[in-house]
Amino acid sequence: MNKRKIVYVVSDSVGETADLMVKAVLTQFNEDDIEIQNISYVEDVQDINNILSIARYSNSIIAYTIVIASLKQYLDQKAKEEGIVAIDLMNPLLSAFSKKFNKEPNFQPRLMRKLDDNYFRRVEAVEFAVKYDDGQDIGGIKRADIVLIGVSRTSKTPLSMYL
Repeated sequence: MNKRKIVYVVSDSVGETADLMVKAVLTQFNEDDIEIQNISYVEDVQDINNILSIARYSNSIIAYTIVIASLKQYLDQKAKEEGIVAIDLMNPLLSAFSKKFNKEPNFQPRLMRKLDDNYFRRVEAVEFAVKYDDGQDIGGIKRADIVLIGVSRTSKTPLSMYL
């Protein structure tokens, strides 16, 4: 009986970057019995120890996007000591960017999810679309970038949310 094959996708943020990369790699193999388990928001050595503990007893790979230097180094060292395959998905690109652009990375997790001005503009746009969605209050027309007009039940609301 084959042991279950697991890829632990580990991140100090959400982990969607690593998840997408692992899924892209898996499409290159005809393996239906490989399970992906996401472990997000890894923040300390104890989290790493827990991951290594479960990975030690399974036929697994750890694919990670950890940018906190101390955690990354700890994971690399412990995985090597325990014979666990751990792949850093971020460091090759970080190093190339750093060298090419002569600039050091921030090494801060969750920067892609940072609440910035662009995020708040998008939230404001959605709130605007909801407020003026039914056409009962035409006060927003002067401020609108786009006005959708159409017969009922033709998906104007979902389109306005997308836009």
